[in-house]
Amino acid sequence: MENSAKAMVFRGSGKPLTFREFQIPTLKEGELLVQISHCAICVSDLHTISGKRESPLPLIPGHEIVGTIKELPSKSKLTDLKGQILQPGDMISWTLNTSCGKCFNCKKEIPQKCKHLIKYGHSPISEEYSLNGGMAEYILLRKGTSIIKLDNHIPAHLYTSINCSLSTVMAAIHAAGKIEGSTALIFGAGMLGTLCSAVLKSQKAEKIIAIDPNLKRLEMIQQFGTSHAIQWRDDLGTEALIRHILTITENHGADLAFEMSGAEMAISTALQTMSTGGKLILCGSVFPSGDISFNPETFVRKLWEIKGIHNYNTPDFLAAEEFLSKNIKNFPFSDLFHPDFYPLEETEAAIKTARTKKFHRVIIKP
Repeated sequence: MENSAKAMVFRGSGKPLTFREFQIPTLKEGELLVQISHCAICVSDLHTISGKRESPLPLIPGHEIVGTIKELPSKSKLTDLKGQILQPGDMISWTLNTSCGKCFNCKKEIPQKCKHLIKYGHSPISEEYSLNGGMAEYILLRKGTSIIKLDNHIPAHLYTSINCSLSTVMAAIHAAGKIEGSTALIFGAGMLGTLCSAVLKSQKAEKIIAIDPNLKRLEMIQQFGTSHAIQWRDDLGTEALIRHILTITENHGADLAFEMSGAEMAISTALQTMSTGGKLILCGSVFPSGDISFNPETFVRKLWEIKGIHNYNTPDFLAAEEFLSKNIKNFPFSDLFHPDFYPLEETEAAIKTARTKKFHRVIIKP
């Protein structure tokens, strides 16, 4: 097999990504070498490249990845989360991060906050480990990475959602609790919001209200189960938006509010449109923002709950794969992706296309 791999390296905001070759290392027990077939550009990748999100440098960006096993250590007999034996040629997806399974946070069943966490696409190139990201021909999966062997009845690029966006949505859904018969607000009709709408629809939410300034995204999210779409235009003030939401909910407010944009105004609006016993699930605030004030008495008297979601755990990952498999014909997942795939050497062009937000995801195909 090849002894080197090409990759795109990010060295800092304002600098172009550089094309480099790295030596493929000898695998240790528990590790896998994966040949990347598709890597989607996530919004967090754009945040890193623009400087909005700080990451240790240099690094190979990209974490929404799918690929096939190229090599296993000679003495290893590795299995996926379902107990299936892994072999070269298997198409797989894997968790965004590795975890040790032994630290304080892992024992609390929040492995995404492992004290020894390694995040693919966000970890720096080191002398020992270089192939850490998806904008490359190969990636080295470390011990402690949870893996799912994939069925090839689904187009491979659609699986890129599993190890980030869809699993994060499943974490939010699990935090929300009972969905059937509920009224749900979704702030943000990007990839997270759109997939959240699909899951809510599949779990029989009664009303799904999506709010976003982008009209095209609102048109798309309605194909994923949203019953009411509200364009938050510059001429639509907060008070008017609140009245609109309360009218749709017959003045009861929303049982569930999913904030998936990171906008401070969205969070404060959610707090004014939740029903008694409502839950606010925060997913979008993954970059620095201002403080938001609230009245504790209101939370107490209205029995409100607030939950922060950052990444996901193993059951969420399994649920994401199951949801996509069961619902592949129920929603137009392919429409979320740019129809053309970009080769690795055109990564800069792919990033430029992703920044237009005309499609929820743009794919690099090494």
